Amino acid sequence: MNTNTPNGPTQAETIARLAREAIIPTRFLTKRKETPGETGETCVIDVIARRDGGLESLERFYPAPFRARASVRVRDQASFLAYVQAHRRAGTVVFAEVNENGGGFRAILDYQVPGSAGAELPQWGEHECVYTCEFTPEWKRWTGLSGKLLAQTELALFFEDNVADIVAPVGARMLEIVKSLEATQGAEFKSAVRLDNGDRAFAFAQTTGARAGEKGEFEIPQEFRLAFPIFTNGEGYEFACRFRWNCDGGKLRMGFEIVKPHKLIEVALTVAQQAIAGELKLPVLLGSAIVNP
Repeated sequence: MNTNTPNGPTQAETIARLAREAIIPTRFLTKRKETPGETGETCVIDVIARRDGGLESLERFYPAPFRARASVRVRDQASFLAYVQAHRRAGTVVFAEVNENGGGFRAILDYQVPGSAGAELPQWGEHECVYTCEFTPEWKRWTGLSGKLLAQTELALFFEDNVADIVAPVGARMLEIVKSLEATQGAEFKSAVRLDNGDRAFAFAQTTGARAGEKGEFEIPQEFRLAFPIFTNGEGYEFACRFRWNCDGGKLRMGFEIVKPHKLIEVALTVAQQAIAGELKLPVLLGSAIVNP
């Protein structure tokens, strides 16, 4: 028999230490009904009683632990469902935490078990799976600039790099806007007029170089629309962004603002909550639990 334990003392070393400390081996027998109708199962737990009155478990010398203890972290909904389905038991409970900045789900697999007469018997709550909803790189990029005003070339470069996320207006129209922003860098902007269709027309005059004195205008739509998943490997969503600008002193600074991003997060979390509840056939409780504090 192998008497070694990974990263720990051998059985022989432990026995020698116990002998030196005059520690008394003790065996406890416990009996408990695990499920309705069972007569109960005897569980043998070997511990050692120390001189100071404390107890020390010998569980680490058994071929396997007495019960599962794990706090598993997963990164997407599919992984959460796969793990919970594989390890769930009667009495598994799932909690959801939702707020405007994000959220996640926590399954406590050994929360309780059904007892006699409909009573619930508490369990140790030491086996859990936690899914913290991670934002996608696309969501982080767009929310990172939402509400900020940028120089024309900065905004043009950002649109050019991320045009694949834009579904309306079509890519060609967005590239026209990008070219207009680049071409009018350094121009003096006179006004921004709202058109009948909601778009804005920006009047400008070139003040430097060979085009000095040249006047013109370009139009931008009131809003544009994006489409991509909010959470890693999650469902895709289409949502609106509004253009924002400031042309004080003749210098144009532009940006955009995602419309109600907290509502988008709330919707995405609600959809995930419903999907998890439906797949597991379990209620998903809005809140949290503190076990084994």
